[in-house]
Amino acid sequence: MQTPPLSLRLIVIAVWLISGFIGVPPAYSPAVGSASPSAPGATYWVTPDGQADWASCRGASPLNGASACALSTANANAAAGDTVYLRGGTYSNQQIEPSNSGASDSNRIVYASYNQEEVTLRDSAYGIYLYKKSYITVNGINFYSLRRFMRIYASHYNTISYCNFDTRSPESGDWVGALIADDFNDSTPASENSTYNWVHHSTFYRWAYGYYSDHRGWLIYIGSWDDDPVDESGYNLIEDNIFA
Repeated sequence: MQTPPLSLRLIVIAVWLISGFIGVPPAYSPAVGSASPSAPGATYWVTPDGQADWASCRGASPLNGASACALSTANANAAAGDTVYLRGGTYSNQQIEPSNSGASDSNRIVYASYNQEEVTLRDSAYGIYLYKKSYITVNGINFYSLRRFMRIYASHYNTISYCNFDTRSPESGDWVGALIADDFNDSTPASENSTYNWVHHSTFYRWAYGYYSDHRGWLIYIGSWDDDPVDESGYNLIEDNIFA
């Protein structure tokens, strides 16, 4: 594994310092938070066994079971202003990966657990994957046993809040759990950076690269590990999180 350059390692150290607390993780528990629906879009309902089409899982009244839609349907269709409520349950081999962006801070795409129900995404390649996406909010979701906690590439103004990220999957070969970085498809100095993303009131636990006894690996990292071109991703705020 290539050692990250000193400048980027210092960035990660700063992330840990401003996060406010590093301690022993409490028992695994649901994430808690609130997310208000974004106007002027609609509200959609998602369940682990959802089967409805996109139009049929829309409405102000909560839907559950097969009458809601699958997370993959929400990823493919959610648009600026939409709120996607995930009902309680375990979503195996599923991830949050929207196809569209929000339009502004007041016109976001919001993914949130409904009424603080326990929502767990597990055993997938990613918990959250954002590539060239902006104005996405993910709130109150648990992520467990993943090959990668989170990837935010060339993306802006996204918010990850009140989420739990816990345990690296044994199938993972990645050295970092959560990464905020530039466009990995562009190796030129013009590569688009990631800026103004906000990760707060979340927990990041148990990411060890290689043998768990080695205690190697990074829970979260800002910037790519390449020396040339330099990743200038900046103005990303990491605050009030727990790393352990």
